[in-house]
Amino acid sequence: MKLLKQAVKLILPTLGAFLLLGAYSGTNSLSSALYQEGLSTVSVMEEMAENEDWVTLFSSNQNLTSILSAVGDGDYSRPKAVYQIRLSDETVSHLTRNADLEAFSDTLQAYLRATVQSSIAAQINAKGGADALAAASACTASRIFFCDDLHENLLYLYTYENAAPAMISFLVGEDGAVSATGLFILYDGFPTGSAAEIQQFLSSLNVEVTEVSVPA
Repeated sequence: MKLLKQAVKLILPTLGAFLLLGAYSGTNSLSSALYQEGLSTVSVMEEMAENEDWVTLFSSNQNLTSILSAVGDGDYSRPKAVYQIRLSDETVSHLTRNADLEAFSDTLQAYLRATVQSSIAAQINAKGGADALAAASACTASRIFFCDDLHENLLYLYTYENAAPAMISFLVGEDGAVSATGLFILYDGFPTGSAAEIQQFLSSLNVEVTEVSVPA
């Protein structure tokens, strides 16, 4: 059973990336397109947290199931605010022990930037302990959509009045393909009141945080 759960942890997120396909309409602004794709990802994450059978695929740990029960009870109908987080080369260097990006090919630099960005949510959750990290991992959702107008990797943070915040990592691929991967932020000490608060919390990473206009 333990081996099965380990296999599920590895396979399901990968399947999600291929099964959840979206399309971007060029008639919408880029921020609006990313906002909608992020919402779709959060919706799947919410469904995962609400489903007890899904949760038990990953663990029977009572602390983990309690965390996800509370997450599933949240109201994700409309975000309170959404923030865009842009990483810099300094961020990548800081999180890779001051690696010299110029030592790598363009291909490896792209992989390194993607890996670092994808790790941000997990690093925040790690501050909440092993259970918070595992609970967030159990509700990881991924999708692929197509958007020719996105030319850089970005993070979107969705915050809610009565629900856990969710971080979506948008990674640019080839031929207009973009992958969106979402995790809940389950560290209680993470601030969500303003872009300034979030930027201060992440100050050591040298990121840029701006608020995104939420469509009416």
